[in-house]
Amino acid sequence: MPRLRNLPIKTKLIAMMTITASVAMLLMATVVLINEAITKRDAIIAELSTLAEVIGSRSTGSLTFNDPRTALENLNALAVKQNIIYAVIFDEHDQQFAEYQPDLDSKAKLPSESS
Repeated sequence: MPRLRNLPIKTKLIAMMTITASVAMLLMATVVLINEAITKRDAIIAELSTLAEVIGSRSTGSLTFNDPRTALENLNALAVKQNIIYAVIFDEHDQQFAEYQPDLDSKAKLPSESS
């Protein structure tokens, strides 16, 4: 503490401004990161909800006419979204009607491994 008293006022002011700006920037960066995480999560939820609604509306006929093959075809359309690793359609009695589970092993292989 005695060293701090011996510093010129100009140095003390510069140090205070630097510390204040650094704390403000750190706080701002934290807020931006939290906002990005929340925004990304909300976007993922909205996208998955939309996909669920589309698959659900396309599968009503399959459920009505007890056609699991068509329901499976509808679920297989999810293959274009590599982040979806499991999907299932349940009937009115909560029994599994159709299931989608991509072959994750084939996607995980490197091109050199498959040849």
